[in-house]
Amino acid sequence: MQPDNSSAIITVKKLHKCYWVGSMPFPALNGVNLSIDRGEFAVLAGRSGSGKSTLLNVIGALESADNGEVIVNGENILGMNHTERTLFRLHNIGFVFQSFNLIRVLSARENIAYVCQLQGMDKKESEGIADHWLNEVDMGHLGYRRPDQLSGGQQQRVAVARALATNPKIVLADEPTANLDTQTGQRLMCLLQQLNDKFGTTFLISSHDPDVKNAARRLIKLADGQVVRKWEKIPPAPPPISKACPIKNLPLAGRIRQFLRKKRKRPSKTGEKGPTPRRS
Repeated sequence: MQPDNSSAIITVKKLHKCYWVGSMPFPALNGVNLSIDRGEFAVLAGRSGSGKSTLLNVIGALESADNGEVIVNGENILGMNHTERTLFRLHNIGFVFQSFNLIRVLSARENIAYVCQLQGMDKKESEGIADHWLNEVDMGHLGYRRPDQLSGGQQQRVAVARALATNPKIVLADEPTANLDTQTGQRLMCLLQQLNDKFGTTFLISSHDPDVKNAARRLIKLADGQVVRKWEKIPPAPPPISKACPIKNLPLAGRIRQFLRKKRKRPSKTGEKGPTPRRS
C-alpha cells in the first residue's frame, strides 16, 4: 500500500534516551528525528548497539525518554501515565519481541486469544481469531502446546500471530525472523506485506536479516543512536552529555549516592569546630 503522505502516524523529534549505570549515563538515542506515514512498511537497520530496539521501545510506549517528542497516532505518548500507556498499546500497537515474551503457562492458542479478550472479545470469537492466525503462520497443528514445548522458531511464529490478531494500527517488530529458517522467514515477510496491503497497517521492523531489509519498502539506517543516510558517513557529533542525559533523570538511588559523595568531599568552613567530646 502507498503511504498516506497527508498524515504521519509516527513522528519523532529530537529524541534522546540514556541508560544509567550508577551515576554514569550511556546515550542510546542522540537526537533522533523520524516520520513514518500511515501504511508504510519500513525497516530500521544498523549495527548492534545502534539504537534500533531502544527506538522501537520508546515509540511503542514501553520505555520513557530523556528529551524530545514522540507522537503516535495523534497522541503524545511521552506525556502519558502508566495506565494511559498500557491502554494505548492495547488498542493501537502490536508487538513482536525478539525474546518472544509469551505467557509460559498458556498454550499457543491461549496466548493469542488472551490479547483478544483484553480488547473485550468473548472467548469463542477470540479463539476463532487465534486459530486463524495460527494457521497463517503454519502453527495450527501445534496450538495446544505451551511455549516450553515449542522450539525458538515456533515460539516466534506464535508471537507474530499474537501481534497480528488484534488488527493493530501499527506493528513494531524487533528481529521477527531471527529464530526462523530461511523459507519460513520469507513466508512470514510475505504475510506481513499482505497485511500491510490489505488493511493499511503500518509496520516498523528492526532487523539484521537481508531478506527483511530486501522486503522493506523504506529502509531507515541508524548509527550511534542517529538516523543517517549512509552507514559509511560519520554521524554528526552528539550533544553534550549534560543536555542529552540531564541529571534529573538519574534514578533516585543514583542521585542519593551522588549527593552523599559530594557532601563527603565538601571542605569544612574555616574556623568551624567539631562537636566537643563528652567528658567521662
